[in-house]
Amino acid sequence: MGERLAGTLRHYRRRAGLTQERLAERSGVSIRTIRGIETGERGNPQLVSVRQLAAALDLASDERRELLSAAAGAPEPTAGPLPRQLPPDIAGFVGRAAELARLDAVLPVAGREPCAVVVSAVSGTAGVGKTALAVRWAHRMAHHFPDGQLYANLRGFDAGGSVVEPAEALRGFLDALGAAPQRIPTGLDAQVGLYRSLVAGRRLLVVLDNARDADQVRPLLPGTAGCLVLVTSRNQLTSLVAGNSAHPLTLDLLSAAEAEQLLAARLGRERTAAEPAEVAEIVARCAGLPLALAVVAARAAARPAFPLRAVAAELREAGGDLDGLAGAEPSCDVRSVLSWSYRALDADAARAFARLGLAPTAEIGLVAATCLVGAPVGRVRVLLRRLEDCHLVEQHRPDRFRMHDLVHAYAAELARDVAGATRRAALRRLFDMYLVVAGRARDLVMHSPRIAEVVDLAAGEPGWPEFADEAEALDWLETERGTLLATVRWLAEHGRHDDVWRFSWLLYGFFRTRQHKADWLEVGRLGVSCAERLDDPVARFHAANCLGGAYMATGDWDRAIASYQDALAVCRADHDPAKAAVCLNNIGITLINSGSAEQAIPYLRRALAHARTAQSPVDVAMYSLNLGDSYCMTGRHREALTHGRVARELFHSLGRRYHCAVAVGNIAESYFGLGALAEAARHAEESQAELRSVDARFDVAKNLLFLGRVRAAQGRPDLARQAWEEALDTFLELDDPRATVVENLLRRERER
Repeated sequence: MGERLAGTLRHYRRRAGLTQERLAERSGVSIRTIRGIETGERGNPQLVSVRQLAAALDLASDERRELLSAAAGAPEPTAGPLPRQLPPDIAGFVGRAAELARLDAVLPVAGREPCAVVVSAVSGTAGVGKTALAVRWAHRMAHHFPDGQLYANLRGFDAGGSVVEPAEALRGFLDALGAAPQRIPTGLDAQVGLYRSLVAGRRLLVVLDNARDADQVRPLLPGTAGCLVLVTSRNQLTSLVAGNSAHPLTLDLLSAAEAEQLLAARLGRERTAAEPAEVAEIVARCAGLPLALAVVAARAAARPAFPLRAVAAELREAGGDLDGLAGAEPSCDVRSVLSWSYRALDADAARAFARLGLAPTAEIGLVAATCLVGAPVGRVRVLLRRLEDCHLVEQHRPDRFRMHDLVHAYAAELARDVAGATRRAALRRLFDMYLVVAGRARDLVMHSPRIAEVVDLAAGEPGWPEFADEAEALDWLETERGTLLATVRWLAEHGRHDDVWRFSWLLYGFFRTRQHKADWLEVGRLGVSCAERLDDPVARFHAANCLGGAYMATGDWDRAIASYQDALAVCRADHDPAKAAVCLNNIGITLINSGSAEQAIPYLRRALAHARTAQSPVDVAMYSLNLGDSYCMTGRHREALTHGRVARELFHSLGRRYHCAVAVGNIAESYFGLGALAEAARHAEESQAELRSVDARFDVAKNLLFLGRVRAAQGRPDLARQAWEEALDTFLELDDPRATVVENLLRRERER
């Protein structure tokens, strides 16, 4: 028996071109044991060592059985059925090329690990297609595992709520590996030992589907090299990554193109190609979730005579409610599948998840989440981490969290059960935080002495964001832009009129600086609509002014002036000359921008006189700035220079960097009108540097347009082109009509 084993091992080692030392290194079996086998001194080696040698030699199944049968005292049969437990491959599987490639890359790793089992952990939210990916990859790669494939659904998240215990899964594996029932021990540790003995030296693929956590998985891991374990779970299984060097793969939603391919695969390309708009709507309403798409596709496939527009209409009528994605069975019902993840949460995490459903949008910052959950930021961070581990939320940026749209819809359903007083208090904290922090940002971006009429900046709580300068404030506003818009819409829909007009005023400076015109118009109109429902002249004044600014930004001069006239009428009825001055100033600005600078001068003079009477430095600075602009446009450059200097000094003393930069730009234009090109260029460069420092892109572009004219007048066409080309990029991005002006200037410059 020893001679047969010695000859068989020697034959296969030499065929592989390996020395005894190299075989020892590759297999993890000691050189002493290999030498003993080949000399016949170790005629009855441990079966585990023989299996490791077979794996290292990459033997075929029949060759492996030959080597095992030659080993003296080998206790198990030399032949028998191989386990083939994989579920059927998924029909209509599409996309996931990158994810399949990442799993493919694990195979060479398995080959380089002579002593360790290789684990790949696929995680993702409910219904994202983890099982489909695992089964597809397992079928593709089954030929790499000639000793078979084991599969177990661990039911970590399941309708019945009964998680498969490791001992139960092990018994199924032991049966598949041919262990006689009488040989299977009763204790878990003994079962694990037998399992690992039977798979030692074999090349097996083990698929552990729908795992609850790493503790459920670990007893099912083989103990030696040659096997690859593929785990799927809604949890991230971070301890498996840390403790067992698992290769993590997070499965994301399908892209729009992949989602359309899935529908085409299920319904037929001819049917989907006939109604592309309806397919696009179905894809959008399913938000890239494969389970939702599969539910809709099954519904459409069952009604082949129905047009897809009828399916899209059903989803549209549901209005984002999960009833539109209900299936006949729990495993095909989006609400049910999501509920399994929710039921697996501890009480505190479940409560936090439901509170997040109160938010008007699926994305939320950490501070906003603390407002809804009503707990300290450190505690909320821990709870969010638990939700992130279960893929119910995703931290896509530091302290920024988002839910899949359908997950948020489920959370919103749960939020309906939050007690009324608790719900109202949570939402009030959230809206107050946004108002106060938006007020802090507005105070830096576009200060107004009337901010106290809109929000109490001292009302903030510890931990609410504060900003060092305009740039930080603008960054926060840009980050929260989508959330703030959704919040304003929600407030308007739910009759919170007093909050809506306040937001329209607080976001004015941001919209103007970043030229978010569509958002500006929408919020401005909502502000006016809500203010008109209130018996509050302050609300109507501020809302009308904000809407006028939005109309002016879009070049709708008549509507802009009409809005300012509405605000002016409120001021006169309320006998408030200071606010009347604001309206006069805004009318003047509109006239300047519409090309009627001469008509603007009387309005701006009256506004400035009011401000001087009221001894308001901010208003004097602002109205001087605009009056100087009107003088410059009408050729009265020395008067323009005087007012520009006054504005610059006042803004500088007030610490208003943005407006100071605008004033310096106006001074540059006055010098240009006076023919002082060097001074015009110097001031324009100074203005541009300061505007860039506060990230005022729209104003930077306007400054570059002017600077290009100065450089052209100086006989420096290269610098003029450089300035205009940069300005053109911004104007085109912002859809500003000045883009046409710049294109004409560049064309004329090229034709010279």
